[in-house]
Amino acid sequence: MLVLWLGDTHSDEVHLTGGKGASLSRMVRAGLPVPPGFVVTSRAYREALASVPGWDSVCEELQRACDQDLPLLSRATQKAREAILAAAMPPAVAERVAEAYRRLGGGSASVAVRSSATAEDLEGASFAGQQETFLHVCGESEVQDCIRKCWASLFTERAVFYRHRRGFAPDGVAMAVVVQRMVRAEKAGVMFTVNPVTRDPGQVMLEAVWGLGEAVVSGLVTPDNYLLDKGSGAELSAYVPAKEVMITHREDGQGCATREVPPQLRECRVLSPEELRQLWQLGRRLEEYFRRPQDVEWCFEGGCLWALQSRPVTTV
Repeated sequence: MLVLWLGDTHSDEVHLTGGKGASLSRMVRAGLPVPPGFVVTSRAYREALASVPGWDSVCEELQRACDQDLPLLSRATQKAREAILAAAMPPAVAERVAEAYRRLGGGSASVAVRSSATAEDLEGASFAGQQETFLHVCGESEVQDCIRKCWASLFTERAVFYRHRRGFAPDGVAMAVVVQRMVRAEKAGVMFTVNPVTRDPGQVMLEAVWGLGEAVVSGLVTPDNYLLDKGSGAELSAYVPAKEVMITHREDGQGCATREVPPQLRECRVLSPEELRQLWQLGRRLEEYFRRPQDVEWCFEGGCLWALQSRPVTTV
C-alpha cells in the first residue's frame, strides 16, 4: 500500500496515512465536503529511506547528536535532509504517485502537497505544524519533488529535538504525504468548536480572511473574528478589522502570491450570515463525528464550502 485514496480501506489508519491523512479519510467516509486526493503512505516513506545510501549511519549520527549537544544536532539534521533530497524516489513509489496524480487531474492538476506525520495530534504532544506544506503544485516531477521535501522536513532540527524530548528515536516517526486537488479559495480561515480563549464549550469561534487561509496561520493578516452560539448558531459578536493583503494563487498556476485586497473589500465582513450558518453546521457535524472539540481549516470556492483539515483542540 504505497498510495491510498482518501476514504479507501485502511486510509484511516494513522500508522499508514498519518494524523492528517487519517482524519481526512474519516471525513470523506462521513460524507463531509473534502477535496479529492490521495496519500503517499508511510510504507512509501520507509521504502524511500531504505534506498538512501548510508541511511543507517545517518540515523546513528542523529541519535548521538540528540544525546550530546545542539551544534552537532544542527549538522546531523542538515545531513539527513540533504541525503533524502539527493536520493531518487524508488521506481515503484514514483510510478504509483504518477498514476494517482494523473487520475486526480490528467497530469496537470494544481494540487496541495501536505505532510502527515504518524505522530501528529497525539494526546499530550502536538507534532502538527513542524513539517512542510506546498500549495498550487503542478506537474508530476514537481509533485514528486514536494513529496521528497515533505519527507525531509521530518528531520529539521526543531522536529528531531521535539521528538527526542518526548522519547521518540530520530527515525521513530514516519511521514505520509497528502496530495489533494488545490481549492482556489476566495475566502478561508479556521474554526474552533469550543471557544479557545475562554474554553466555553457552548461557543464556536471563527477567523476568516480573503484568499487562502495561510494568511491566518502565518499571522500576515489580522482576520475577522466571529463568535457563535453553538446551540443555535446565532452570532454573538463580530470583529471586522481592515484587511490590506491576501494570499492567493498565482496566475501561472505555480505557487502562491501575496496581493493587495481590492479596496471595496478591505473593510467588509468576509463571511455572510449564510456562510456562518454553513460553517456552524459543519462544526457541529465534525464535533459529533469525532466526539471532541475540533480545530477546523476551511475555505469557500465559488460559494461551495470545503473542509481542509480537522484535528482535536489540544488546549481544552
